[in-house]
Amino acid sequence: MLTAADGLRHKECYDDELELAPVRLLGGFVLVDTHLGCVGCSFCLNRRYPVLRGLLERKTHLDYSAIGVTPERIASWLAGISSVVEAGVPVRFGHVTDLAFEERDACRVVEMLPPDHPVLMNTRFPIGEATRHLLRRHRNVLLHVTVTPAGLDPENKADSNRTLESLRGLPPDQVFVMIGPLVAGAGPAARELLARLPAASRIGFKEVDIAAIPGCEALAPMPRTEVEALIARAGELGHRWLPFYGCQVRANLGRPCFFSRAAARAPQVCARCPNQPICASVRLPAAEQVREAAARIGLTAGEVRIAESRVELEIAEPASRADEVFLSEKLTAEVRLSTVARAERRETIRLSEAIFERWQRVGFYPVEELRRLGRQMARLIRSA
Repeated sequence: MLTAADGLRHKECYDDELELAPVRLLGGFVLVDTHLGCVGCSFCLNRRYPVLRGLLERKTHLDYSAIGVTPERIASWLAGISSVVEAGVPVRFGHVTDLAFEERDACRVVEMLPPDHPVLMNTRFPIGEATRHLLRRHRNVLLHVTVTPAGLDPENKADSNRTLESLRGLPPDQVFVMIGPLVAGAGPAARELLARLPAASRIGFKEVDIAAIPGCEALAPMPRTEVEALIARAGELGHRWLPFYGCQVRANLGRPCFFSRAAARAPQVCARCPNQPICASVRLPAAEQVREAAARIGLTAGEVRIAESRVELEIAEPASRADEVFLSEKLTAEVRLSTVARAERRETIRLSEAIFERWQRVGFYPVEELRRLGRQMARLIRSA
């Protein structure tokens, strides 16, 4: 019996050495960083992960160039990772740091990627000319900008007004503004940010489980009715709310989205999307296609159930979200694997060594090489 269909998917993390590698397969992305360390916001989601929380608390800053990792070397890895080459999983910069700390090198890596590969660049700070130049030349790049309602960032680590001002003149469909995190009492400040956005902005609202972030347990989430009121206000101001920001970069490239949840959560948004005919034209894969794709990454397929734009696959081997995303992008259908951990309450779990051994064996991800680099970074951190 399939077990993956219900429950919340847990947040995943690597062992400490791989967590410090410059390229990681986590969540729905291929994560790339050329720098370690950030400003240490109290509400940073990375505080859920022990090794990253340690970096933030020690205010550690190191460049991967210190161990010989160049943009060219990163581009070479990406050219050999099947999630990038075979499935087109989006590459995301600014996961364990902010784009502001790695802008020059990140832009160099993007210049070496295929021009039709989706790229996301995350920041909370005003962007520089290198990013502006990149966005003007590459339709495959989406800038993801987080702006925080006043009061949550008392040390003013990122001035949201200055950040928004730096977006003026950029193509509105290549910038996604995420307002958040949304907590109780932040409604007026969030409305003020909405009023300051560039015209016709693509936006989202970040609702997070504040209690799951160490140090933020005293904060309460914003009531859902207030979030819905913010979404309505955004529409009144001429902005476009998207439940999944990955939709925008796919629409810019004319690529279909695999996640049926977008249409389920906001059918009116999908109905107005210029990419809707492309998404609607995709056919569900046959069971044999699912089995072949699973075998490519070392998974033995058992029962396959295909219904309502989703594929549920029974497997025996331990698996991760990265496996699900590879299969989903490759098959253009939301794939759920039976051994990917889910429960009624989301937790942060460490992936098993068996997953990494399989990835190394089938050539899915260069585990051993990147683990060695993570080990070198760990030594630098201890000596810093």
